[in-house]
Amino acid sequence: MIENTITQQKYSPDYIRGIVRTQSEDLITRPFEADESNFEALNAICEYFSDSPEFEKRNEGYSLKKGLFLVGPAGTGKTLLMKCLIQNPKRSYRLISCRKIMDLFCQEGRKAIRDYSSPKYSNNYNSIGPQGAPENYFNHRSWGYCYDDFGAEDKGTHFGDTTEVMEQVILDLYENNIGNSFQYSFFHITSNLTTDQIEARYGTRVRSRMREMFNLIPLKGSDRRK
Repeated sequence: MIENTITQQKYSPDYIRGIVRTQSEDLITRPFEADESNFEALNAICEYFSDSPEFEKRNEGYSLKKGLFLVGPAGTGKTLLMKCLIQNPKRSYRLISCRKIMDLFCQEGRKAIRDYSSPKYSNNYNSIGPQGAPENYFNHRSWGYCYDDFGAEDKGTHFGDTTEVMEQVILDLYENNIGNSFQYSFFHITSNLTTDQIEARYGTRVRSRMREMFNLIPLKGSDRRK
């Protein structure tokens, strides 16, 4: 059974900022750039991953039982932040691009949708596990996924079965976790699309489900990679 407790030890938002700082230096040789355009978003993310009740006070719809949905223009640091926080005290996860899930659907069919629409777990703290679990630095026995670059993938085709793969992943994720809403916190999304653009592509039902499953966190600013 997947545990719904997080860890016995509590971690502060400042501790999470330290993870971001250290990991961003490893990934891009400099700390993540925090400024007035992303300061509040970064604070919210640090509160979320430290499981701070202050997070839920930020927005009427925010919940620590939901995942994160980071949305904003290209280059604002969405993917970098989620790479930095793959290991975190709330719930470790694996980052996978939506293009990769689409490619796997083309190879494996609906198995790929099933594989990436439910949490994974192991009874062995040190196990790597199916689909490449992250290292269990915080002694997590279960983990989820961050769907990176949601909306950048094409439709997938497997032996004549053409589908919006990520639409099916989101709908299956919702159905798999009815009655276990805490498990939405296993999953996160990054996207350059606005919520209106997501609805235009995937439909009203997907947008509605995503509202129930994810906390929307806008990341603003210009392209930091230039």
